[in-house]
Amino acid sequence: MLADPVTSEVQTARKVNYQIAALLLERWSPRSMTGEPLTDEEFFPLFEAARWAPSSYNSQLWRFIVAQRQNREDFDKFFGLLTPGNQIWAKNAAALVVLAARTRFEYDDKPERLESIWRSKRLVESWLLMQCKDSITRGQRPNC
Repeated sequence: MLADPVTSEVQTARKVNYQIAALLLERWSPRSMTGEPLTDEEFFPLFEAARWAPSSYNSQLWRFIVAQRQNREDFDKFFGLLTPGNQIWAKNAAALVVLAARTRFEYDDKPERLESIWRSKRLVESWLLMQCKDSITRGQRPNC
């Protein structure tokens, strides 16, 4: 039995072969944004959640480079880096974020394995999305 009920809209549109968590089934990729800026109180909890994501030796290899809509010059620079296909849906985003990672461990300066870096990146993205889903579940304006 699932902990959270799946909405009827999702039950109709998405068919699973086996029962999975509603959180996973109701995931969606926003492609239509209003262009409204996010306040710091709406935006920074995403990165606080990422800060708490587990990492090897608590090294937290990841770094975020952020361009918020309020800073038009930075936003336009980031926007110009996107492919034309991504520019179509990202043009009204409140922020554009680049996720980067160190390639060497901080504690001993030894090279980090590429697969570990990718694993950490995916984990951090998951924690960001969980924070986003939590905001929606609590009835707050989605910050993702």
